Amino acid sequence: MNRARTFLCDALALARCHDSCHANIGMPPSTHSYSVFLAYFVARALAVSGGIDAAARSVLLSHLQQAKKGASYSYDTLAPIDADDTAFALRTLILLGSAQSADDILSGLAPFESQHSWQTFCGPTPPRYMWTTDYINDMSVFGFHPEVHLNVALLLHETGHPSRPYPPLTLRNGLPANYHYPSNNYCGWLLCELQSAQPEAAVGVESALLARQLPDGRWPAVTDGFTASQETALALLSISEAAYAGAAGLNGIDFLLSQQRADGSWPGGTLWTFRVPGTGGQVIWSAIDSMSIVATSLSVIALKR
Repeated sequence: MNRARTFLCDALALARCHDSCHANIGMPPSTHSYSVFLAYFVARALAVSGGIDAAARSVLLSHLQQAKKGASYSYDTLAPIDADDTAFALRTLILLGSAQSADDILSGLAPFESQHSWQTFCGPTPPRYMWTTDYINDMSVFGFHPEVHLNVALLLHETGHPSRPYPPLTLRNGLPANYHYPSNNYCGWLLCELQSAQPEAAVGVESALLARQLPDGRWPAVTDGFTASQETALALLSISEAAYAGAAGLNGIDFLLSQQRADGSWPGGTLWTFRVPGTGGQVIWSAIDSMSIVATSLSVIALKR
């Protein structure tokens, strides 16, 4: 654990706390990005493994400030504002001990708000409220994505605001599906995080997760997506205390420990994909966890549970 924490602190100190942005056509918006998404996971990993020191806090606050646009936030300095990263940024500020007022939170979310949920990006209102977990048309990218709704709901829960009810989520491989993140377990983890506020939300997640665990303790990687280390960490954070302390959890922990590299990190994969309107649903942009920041952060959080 100390090696992993040192890896993350060094990544912040040496300006290696970023991902790689990949473009299938054209030029990527940046070679590397200091993203709000990464900032959240690093802050959370450091918080549970010994605390966030002044140097790390300063770097993380700088990353957030660069991504701030008005009251909302974008993925990085060049991307448009979106609800997901606004929620990540505000949740990170809470971890850093920077209190956010109710007005700060509601103003940040206001550009994306609808009667039922929050659009991921500012744009035309979808013709009807429905979860978007697959490309349907060019409206899909602006749609109501389950993982974004749950991230915003967690922000509201953590700041004492009521969370909104939502209809049943679309399932994929027996687990809640998401749109932007190529992971089987990511949306289920968010549901389990929200369980204290909405106990009924995560019903069925654990049984589906346990059914997918492989004999060597891992949860399977997603092709061109999250690695087995990332998926296993998310699963370990989603199962009950009893399962975590039992064979499933112990086998998962053993697998995760076996994947740690000499520098303290864990291997990372594709973090998200983006389908640009006007391209017929092609995945044009994607972010790669090239510095293993999210993979290492998730593993630390899972092992420190």
